Amino acid sequence: MAYNLQSLITILEGILDPKQTRWILGRKKPQLQSLLEKASSLQQILEKTPLTKIPSLESRIRDVANEAEDIIESHMVERMLSIYESVSFNLLTPDVLLVTQKLDSVIEQVVKLVEVETNKKPTGSSRSGASFSSSKSIVEGKTMPSGSSLSGASQLQDPSSKSVLVGVDEDLMQLKDRLTGMQSKLEILPIVGMGGIGKTTLARKLYQDPSILEHFSYIAWVTISQDYEMRAILLGLIRCIIAGDCGGLPLAIHVVGGLLSKMERSENVWERIESDVSAAISESDEQFSNILSLSYNHLPNHLKPCFLYMGAFPEDYKIEASRLIWMWVAEGFVKSNGDKSSEEEAEDYLKSLVERNVIMVRNYKYGKAESYSMHDLLRDVCIRKSEEEKFLHVKNSSNVAFSNPRRVSFHTSQGMEDVNASAESMSRARSFIGIGGTYWTPSDDFFALRLLRVLDVFDMKFEEDFPTQIFQLFNLRFLAFSCDSKVPSGISRLWNLQTLIASSRDFDVPSEIWEMPELTHLKMNGFVYFDDSYTKKIVQKKLQTIPCVVVTDRVIRRGFFESIPNIKKLGICDRIQTSLQFDLSHLHKLETLRCKSGRLGSYIRDPKYHFGFLGRFRFPGNIRKLFLDSCVIQMGFLTTVCALHHLEVLKISLCKFESEEWEAAEGDEFRSLQFLLLNHSDVVRWRADETNFPRLRHLIIQHCRELEEIPAGIGEIPTLQLIELERCNDSAVTSAKQIQEEQQSEYGNYDLQLRIS
Repeated sequence: MAYNLQSLITILEGILDPKQTRWILGRKKPQLQSLLEKASSLQQILEKTPLTKIPSLESRIRDVANEAEDIIESHMVERMLSIYESVSFNLLTPDVLLVTQKLDSVIEQVVKLVEVETNKKPTGSSRSGASFSSSKSIVEGKTMPSGSSLSGASQLQDPSSKSVLVGVDEDLMQLKDRLTGMQSKLEILPIVGMGGIGKTTLARKLYQDPSILEHFSYIAWVTISQDYEMRAILLGLIRCIIAGDCGGLPLAIHVVGGLLSKMERSENVWERIESDVSAAISESDEQFSNILSLSYNHLPNHLKPCFLYMGAFPEDYKIEASRLIWMWVAEGFVKSNGDKSSEEEAEDYLKSLVERNVIMVRNYKYGKAESYSMHDLLRDVCIRKSEEEKFLHVKNSSNVAFSNPRRVSFHTSQGMEDVNASAESMSRARSFIGIGGTYWTPSDDFFALRLLRVLDVFDMKFEEDFPTQIFQLFNLRFLAFSCDSKVPSGISRLWNLQTLIASSRDFDVPSEIWEMPELTHLKMNGFVYFDDSYTKKIVQKKLQTIPCVVVTDRVIRRGFFESIPNIKKLGICDRIQTSLQFDLSHLHKLETLRCKSGRLGSYIRDPKYHFGFLGRFRFPGNIRKLFLDSCVIQMGFLTTVCALHHLEVLKISLCKFESEEWEAAEGDEFRSLQFLLLNHSDVVRWRADETNFPRLRHLIIQHCRELEEIPAGIGEIPTLQLIELERCNDSAVTSAKQIQEEQQSEYGNYDLQLRIS
């Protein structure tokens, strides 16, 4: 299928890249170039004319693409295993010509079918439109000039209230009569007046009145503020009504809606979808399963493997966005684009799947989707399609036979018992994912999986030391593991490794890891130390993510910051005392920075050192997230942070303030800041208002027992949605409640939420 072609194209593009120095192609270069051109040509044809109703041809495309991948990658691994000390290898693949000829035959057949389909395709005029059911609504708001209108982002609110409103009985009766006596399809009853006179309370009384509830089949409550967002308004209305046990119908409607939202808005295309849905209903014996299958059949080819890959994870499993994206890139599913990195392209793939309603966001962090999952009925479709197309085999019991799958996932410790015994029958697997929370010791037979690109056993744990046989899996692009020992030397043999995720007791990373040219993401819990042999060998142009790195004067002098020009996420810790400047000004792609002082415990003995830590930073201008951990905060430093005009997230955790009062200086404006967190801070008084934080959305205060109150001016910030307090003193809690009450009573602002724990 077309998604297999993208994986093949990614491999060939890497080999034929003029900048690569690993492979000597010789006379094979024209053959490989021809194979790449034919695969790319076929993919372009299939992107324009999907052949989902011709399974035999789809199978041929899949088999030829898989065969080509196996031939090329098997030879690459064999060469590296035999002479892995070398820096370059001859790539001799005798069967490439045969595969190219097979691909020629497939292309010829596809072109003929495309011509037939084109001649049969009917023409039709495009049309679009929308219809609305009759409705009646009440709008309440502040008095407005004539001709003005209300618009804004909506949020479902609990309309219950214990407020008492007197002297409006006659008005209430008139409004009820008008609502129940309306004859037109749409009429709006505005309730206007100055702030605080009880407009919202009156609207609530109407909303809860028994005669109103009895008269209307459906009622809905939605709050509209000044910031306009139509999607949020509609979602707020829908949540007030879409039902009980409907046997999968709501999900089917949801998925078909997502499908139509991305289809061409022409009559013939929509009629084709209608025909497919009707056929699925008439043929279905399994409650809308066929309808849900349409969501897969009509996906663009580049999204199909990404959808199927979700089946590798158990029901209700929350998969981190970054982990999923890095897996897709490692598998070669993501088509490279000169304007965007592979990770940015993969983020767009994720958004497209969400917009089509085939996967769902499970958690947000700082306003951005952090994790995803799949509805259980869609997951059933996903697994069934994966088995049919030999894409993925999910092993969750001990009685399922293997048939050399391309990808395999284990969900239980019982299933893991069969892994070692079944390794030989999985020799062509490209992904091995183990999820089960168990200890596991891979046998020697397991390392017969020489073609693995993805090895993810992070949810398990190596029962013994890290198995060095993993270093023979030269094809690995993604490695995630847990163990109690450190990463041993030899890891640089994994020349193709892009992502390393590790949970290990010892974080003394071998310096050779900084010599791996494909390394893009390094994610480890705890600190990462450089050993004494570290020297800057190469510029790590692809490295984007490094966790909390312990830097020393020696590391800085040897040009560490100059060797990571494209870093996006970086953590710096001065656990070992340094005196040099942290000059990051040239890191123009750096978006997330964590600054951690590991010596705060010696604050009393050496205060000058701690005051100088943050002052030694020179920041690039594009930072969006700044985390300050265990540092001493000087007011002058916070003024410096204000100059970071793209800063959206500021977390200050376990930090000691130079003064017990944080008073924002005149002109200090965190102009883009949306999330502010203070955690275990010793600040006592805080002076700030809406001019200092004009776009703040979330304010989170945790374990700040000395803080006397939340500044009253914070409540005037028009974008503020949430104040969250956890383990703070009573006066701070009281001030937060007063802010919320004032916003509700004086301005009718029920959007501001307050959470106290």
